[in-house]
Amino acid sequence: MWYLSQRPPMTPNLLLLQNALEQTQGAGRRDARAWGELVRERLATLDMQAIREDVGPFLERPQDGALLTRDNLEELLLG
Repeated sequence: MWYLSQRPPMTPNLLLLQNALEQTQGAGRRDARAWGELVRERLATLDMQAIREDVGPFLERPQDGALLTRDNLEELLLG
């Protein structure tokens, strides 16, 4: 999500990501060019309350944890 919150938005290094996907998922199973969809699939399975609790101690402003919602993260992915 950090990539997408930067202005102008950044994109991941697709070659590096593809190599990592092949090492962890198996060759040809995932396409790094579809990284946004891969993130959305994973996002759908996450416990957002647990994420907020996990990152809360690291936030400069604790109230910012309320911004960590599935809807907000999906909006970033959609651009």
